[in-house]
Amino acid sequence: MKKAFFISFEGIDGSGKTTHTRIFCEFLRSIGADFISTREPGGTPLGEDIRNFALKKYKDKSVKAELYLFEASRAEHFEKVIQPALNEGKIVVIDRFCDSTLAYQGYGNKNDLEAVEFVDDFATNNTKPDLTFYLDIDPREALARRIGRSTNDIIEDRGLLYQDIVRKGYLEIYNKNKHRIVLIDANRSVSEVADEIKDVFLQRINNE
Repeated sequence: MKKAFFISFEGIDGSGKTTHTRIFCEFLRSIGADFISTREPGGTPLGEDIRNFALKKYKDKSVKAELYLFEASRAEHFEKVIQPALNEGKIVVIDRFCDSTLAYQGYGNKNDLEAVEFVDDFATNNTKPDLTFYLDIDPREALARRIGRSTNDIIEDRGLLYQDIVRKGYLEIYNKNKHRIVLIDANRSVSEVADEIKDVFLQRINNE
């Protein structure tokens, strides 16, 4: 368990990704794993400022500006938090990473996909997670879960059509990266989803 291992959680808004990131970290803590938990956009003081700026203000910013804001946050986060933790042999657990940018700023915002990947690779020194849990859910079910939850999040407020486009983007990303991404049916109960995530992780880590 000393070997560095990088795990990301992905999914559209309302998929349960943040909940399952937390539950998974509780499991890691229970088995004595050496890990850190973080999120994007954010993860550093600069990143959190960018998060608040990008998600809560300036609704009409250009799609390219949004992409570069998130990648600036990621570059700082990767250099200051993620890479040092991996260098120390820790497990890094992150709520959103590169696949979110490709799904939302690429597919959702219709930025050139190759350009998005190029900028992301530059920000992360071409680093991808070892294992990604993609929590797949119908956008209508995800919306129902979010009713009554006030986040003041510009991206969450873009509506069902946008979330549907993002989901289709995620599915394309998954189909191209099945060696890294595990699709989890997020329509089930929290306990069923959490158990599958734990089982997949244990199988993967034991085979490393």
